[in-house]
Amino acid sequence: KKSDYNFDNIVLSETLRPHFTGLSSKAVLLLVDLIRKVGQNLPVKVLNHSQQVLLTLTKLRQNLSYQNLGLRFCVSI
Repeated sequence: KKSDYNFDNIVLSETLRPHFTGLSSKAVLLLVDLIRKVGQNLPVKVLNHSQQVLLTLTKLRQNLSYQNLGLRFCVSI
């Protein structure tokens, strides 16, 4: 099942993005670009780079439980 916690919907939203990430859309997209460049050989297969950044920023900003993040991103953490 694909996650309803959609990167594009959250990053492009002026209300959701600050709530979940605390950053501007430009800052989030810069982080994704950086992760793509430095994390090319990382063995993560389930989440793409955008989802990894969103998961990390959400954890840092919201301090959600790993179980909650697992449900949001449809992964086992």
